[in-house]
Amino acid sequence: MCASYGLGGGGHEGDPLPSDPDLAPLDERVELSFDFGKGWGSRVRGKHTLTGRNARNLNPMFRRDDVCTLLDMAWFKLWPGGKFDTKANTFNARAENLVSRWSGSFKTSRGLVPADWFDEKGSQFTTADGQPFMIATVWNQVHEEDGNLLTTYALVTRPAAGAVATKHDRMPLLLPPELWETWIDPHEVGTRQLAEAAVAASNDLSGGVRFLNEPDAEPGLLDLG
Repeated sequence: MCASYGLGGGGHEGDPLPSDPDLAPLDERVELSFDFGKGWGSRVRGKHTLTGRNARNLNPMFRRDDVCTLLDMAWFKLWPGGKFDTKANTFNARAENLVSRWSGSFKTSRGLVPADWFDEKGSQFTTADGQPFMIATVWNQVHEEDGNLLTTYALVTRPAAGAVATKHDRMPLLLPPELWETWIDPHEVGTRQLAEAAVAASNDLSGGVRFLNEPDAEPGLLDLG
């Protein structure tokens, strides 16, 4: 189970990207999001860990509403019952269970979190070229005691591939750019076909995953070519 991931480096101290319907599409904004995420990560040592009741380390997550793409600071633990103390709280949601167990969020509330590494069983992994990537999430929103609306999320996981398979049987669902817009589109209803297509589309990225300390590639910004 993936309980931490990260996006390290950078020194950007700005605010999250504004939620403006006139902004460019997600694939044209993603480099800015990685810049922001790297700056955010540098202030918490690059590690995006589970959010705790007394540790409000909220993490950047893309989602979409009826009008535009949003970048929320979100709670890394899904509250499917709308309460922090429910036994159903989770930080991972298996792709093969999205239609059954997590259908409430999967149907219309899917997101993406930027990262350039993730952890499984105490080992850190990155993609073959060390480039940043997006991890699929499911999310919901809950009202806190003070009435504020809070976005909460879980990472979607898939069967392990690449180097991860030597350490664990699960890994995060890494989505290629061509699936980003579809995944976060609330008008694209979450079906078994979408879940299966997402796992299939992730095979190349997942199969090339390597241990982070292998010096084959230097991390950098995604090539938007």
